Amino acid sequence: MIELSIRINDDRIEKIIRMSKALQVDEAVFSEIAWLMELKNNVETLNEEWEALERKIKEALNDKAKALLGKDWSALDGDGFSLRRSLTGSVYQLVDPELAPKEVLDIKIGVNSKAVTDYIKANSKLPDGLAYNPNRNESIRIKLT
Repeated sequence: MIELSIRINDDRIEKIIRMSKALQVDEAVFSEIAWLMELKNNVETLNEEWEALERKIKEALNDKAKALLGKDWSALDGDGFSLRRSLTGSVYQLVDPELAPKEVLDIKIGVNSKAVTDYIKANSKLPDGLAYNPNRNESIRIKLT
């Protein structure tokens, strides 16, 4: 049996935000952050367990539908339910890029950040055709030790 009971204390969360904004670095702040991280971990664990259960159910349904309708089934409707099956991923797989005609390949070009950093160190400037990205996102990590 899976029992789910989650209570989120908005006032407590707001207090953590206020303490964080004041950048108070004391045991109380980190105690509250630890509580918040534990809550997050519990929700993530529950979600992982739910997804594993859902995968098992879908596998069982797929196996039964294949037995009833054949391996190429795509839809099954019943009283109060419907199942839809679709294939995901690429239809074709590239096994030898040298043999494949170039017109059927999708070649993507990107920036090699390490090579750019090395270029800047050697030349004291960005390579032509590149600019610093003004829209980079920020990521803040909290690690409890």
